[in-house]
Amino acid sequence: MTLILRRVVLAVIVTGLIVVVRLFPDRNEGLVDIDLLLTNISGVKLWFALGSSFVLGALLTTLVASLFMARSALVGRRYRKAISDLEAEVHHLRNLPLATGDPFATDASSGGATTGKAVAFKLSESQSSIEKKRSERV
Repeated sequence: MTLILRRVVLAVIVTGLIVVVRLFPDRNEGLVDIDLLLTNISGVKLWFALGSSFVLGALLTTLVASLFMARSALVGRRYRKAISDLEAEVHHLRNLPLATGDPFATDASSGGATTGKAVAFKLSESQSSIEKKRSERV
C-alpha cells in the first residue's frame, strides 16, 4: 500500500514540476535590463534572468554547505582519533599492576611494596609511550 502511495505522490510532484516549468516562461515573456557591477546586459527575458539567478543561488548555497560539511567531517575525524588514543591510554592504565600499601609511603616504610613514586614513574612511562605512538601516526 505504501509503495503505491509513494508512486502516486511522486507522479503528482513530477507532473506539477512539468506544468510549472512549461508555464513559467510563457507567463514571464518580458524583457529586462540587468545591471551588474562592471557591465549592463539589456534585453534579457525575465524567465531566463529569474531561472539563472535561482540556479546560481542554488550552486552558491551548495558550495557553502559542502565547505561546512567538509569542515565538520574533519573535526569529527580528529575527535574520533583523540577518543581512540584516550581509550588506548585507559586500556594501558587498566593493565598496570596495583600498588600495595600506602601510596605516599617511602621505600623503607612500605615493606618492599610498590610506592607512589614507582606508580608515578610507571604512569609517566606509559604516557610517554602513548605520546610516542601518537607522534608516529602523524
